[in-house]
Amino acid sequence: MQMKKIISSLLCVGMIWNVYAHGGKEKETASFDVKLAKSKTFKVGEKVQFELEGAPTSLEFYSGESGQEYDLKNGELRPSGMELDFSIRFHLSASSWPVHNPEWGTIPWDKLSLLVSKDFDGDYSFAGVKKATWIDISDRVKFPTVQARTEPAGPINLSDLAEVGKPFYFAFRLKDDHPKRPAFLIQKLTWNTIMPGGKELIGHLKAGDPGEDTINLQQVDEDPKNRAEVKYFEGPKYNDRFTIRRKNSRGSLGKETWLISKKYDGVKEVMGGVSSPVYIKSMNDSALTSHSHIYTAPGTYEACFVTTTLAADGKKQEEVRRITVVVEK
Repeated sequence: MQMKKIISSLLCVGMIWNVYAHGGKEKETASFDVKLAKSKTFKVGEKVQFELEGAPTSLEFYSGESGQEYDLKNGELRPSGMELDFSIRFHLSASSWPVHNPEWGTIPWDKLSLLVSKDFDGDYSFAGVKKATWIDISDRVKFPTVQARTEPAGPINLSDLAEVGKPFYFAFRLKDDHPKRPAFLIQKLTWNTIMPGGKELIGHLKAGDPGEDTINLQQVDEDPKNRAEVKYFEGPKYNDRFTIRRKNSRGSLGKETWLISKKYDGVKEVMGGVSSPVYIKSMNDSALTSHSHIYTAPGTYEACFVTTTLAADGKKQEEVRRITVVVEK
């Protein structure tokens, strides 16, 4: 009996020393770990395999993609979003533009660009346009690969370019130095702001009787004597579209024509970016040894695995394991 008391006293002293040595907390130990099954570089659409070690009672997974970022699980203040949507068409048929003929060549989408500006001051002269800073976002547009076929060009997300307190403009720019004068058609142009509660209309080009144009594109030509031909269609079924084509003159070769939107200055600061995890293990599930995920876009992602436990004082504690995943095209 005396020996049991001595052992019990020694154990208590050891526990007190452990708490004292770690600043009043029990020593933290990792309950699980994560690693990639292979190299951290993958291709879009390739299955990424994560190997799990340990026995966490529950597990949540954040892929690192938009909407699944661990560091944004509680959201953050950010500018309201923005989106542009329209359909687009190369407005000459295969017989009018034979792509296999060297004189014509492939569809020259490089002659038409989509740009945005946050410092354009509303001076719709050519000098005023060139004075502003314009960001080319043509690489966000889905261009059709077949002549005379109207296809969706978007939706085109512009949220990363929106800033609170700054004006916003978008523009189409034609700079055509092709001797065969390509023609382009834009249809059902719609401009939205994205708020936490959904999309709100900024402006659109809508068919009807009468139609409605609340984007108010302004044409600005480098050479007013050689203005590009911008033609809006008529009739209640077709007045939601227009074509743009260089004037049929040698003087118009290589000259710029801009179609610039009205100003939008309604970008607001909103709470957004709240991320949600994928629950991959609960307390009742059997042990998990791996998890896989497929990324659909190139980028560098920080994947996070999170387990939550209750501390002695009843507060929740998280253990997070972060791992970098690089995805290429």
